[in-house]
Amino acid sequence: MEFATLPVSWRRSTEHVLARLTTGRFDGVLLVGVAVDEVMFRVEAVARNRAATAKVDHDAAAWPFDTVDAEGPGSLPATAPCQSMLTALSAQALPARLSQDAGDYLCN
Repeated sequence: MEFATLPVSWRRSTEHVLARLTTGRFDGVLLVGVAVDEVMFRVEAVARNRAATAKVDHDAAAWPFDTVDAEGPGSLPATAPCQSMLTALSAQALPARLSQDAGDYLCN
């Protein structure tokens, strides 16, 4: 299992993931974000095709469009085993909840 810390950057995070995928064979990619105002883990079960154009990343750049993918669907369900992840967090006495909305920033 490999781990990587991604930059909080619309452009560089994508470049980083794509570069890592060329270095080996992977069964999947699981991205985990941090919401500074959240008090528990949120297991994101649905991604929404939206982006807040007013929120800048660590490169002082904002996503230029109000959608992540102009041609994509309005939402996509997670392919990760979200309920199992929630159960595993809870089994470790970690506060966690299932979320149906990944927001409008990089985690989405």
